[in-house]
Amino acid sequence: MRDAILEYLKREGNASFVAMDRDIPGFRGVLALSFGSCPDLIVWPWISEEASEAVKALIRENLIWPETAGWLVHCFERGEIPNLPVTVERVAVSEPHWLPVVLHFGPKV
Repeated sequence: MRDAILEYLKREGNASFVAMDRDIPGFRGVLALSFGSCPDLIVWPWISEEASEAVKALIRENLIWPETAGWLVHCFERGEIPNLPVTVERVAVSEPHWLPVVLHFGPKV
């Protein structure tokens, strides 16, 4: 999964979770991916354990980096989007919110 995600982002440059969910076999699952100390700030609610661990490892290794993005970016991909309140900032929330994120290939500049 790690190699599939890295190669996909290398080819595309950046990608929404909708696109990766659609295009990478095994990416979709039943876990919710969140970053940081707030588990209710959900980056993607339908990710496999293998994909979640791969994304986190690639970010730690500085091979990819996340960037918040408007929810419309995900809508343009014509895929399923989370039915959650949307936030565009990495702030603590008291109930589940979707933080739309795209992933970029390479180290953060």
